[in-house]
Amino acid sequence: LFAEAGLPTRVKLTAAQTKRLLAAMKLDKKVSGGEIKFVLAQTIGRVITAQRVPKATIHQALLD
Repeated sequence: LFAEAGLPTRVKLTAAQTKRLLAAMKLDKKVSGGEIKFVLAQTIGRVITAQRVPKATIHQALLD
């Protein structure tokens, strides 16, 4: 949908920017025990809460 609208779908971050982004993500209210959790939309009005995503997966997603 973003691509069809001509909006960016990827962002290139430096190592320092990635580090700052991860630090900011750790301040989110959904963080528990130092673990970043996500809320994923299934459909409009229906979400899956507290989805754990391994740190390595988050790092890889930010590098791709």
